[in-house]
Amino acid sequence: GSYVRSGDIFRIVNPSRVSYVLSLQNNNVSLRSNTIINTYSNGVGQRFRLRYSTTSPYYYIVSSVAPDFVIGNRTSARNEPIILYNIADTNGLKWTFIKNDNDNNYVIRSIYGQCMTRLNNNIGSRVVSYTCNNDASQSWTLIKIS
Repeated sequence: GSYVRSGDIFRIVNPSRVSYVLSLQNNNVSLRSNTIINTYSNGVGQRFRLRYSTTSPYYYIVSSVAPDFVIGNRTSARNEPIILYNIADTNGLKWTFIKNDNDNNYVIRSIYGQCMTRLNNNIGSRVVSYTCNNDASQSWTLIKIS
């Protein structure tokens, strides 16, 4: 994997359509909001802070920028939606960012071993955890905002 600096804010982009980004549905930064693919608008629900967890095992926590909730999943089930939770260093809210040496994109894998996956490349498509399989739907680009 490659080092991502803790505390930096990113938009998490579909590399095959760079104007399509990971978003909280309707830019709604409230508990249980779903993650979807949407056109980039610089909305608050499209900016995510990556922070290194403070407890073992050490993974990144992906939080919204305001208020400070985190995205994750609570089980290892396939196709579980990735949604917004209260901030906590619990296992289902921890991620690793695995850099692809060929194109500088990342696979984002949960502590459960499932990968962050776009169900398709259309606006409004849900983002779920799914078995890691090297599919293009599991490739993401990180674009640093601050």
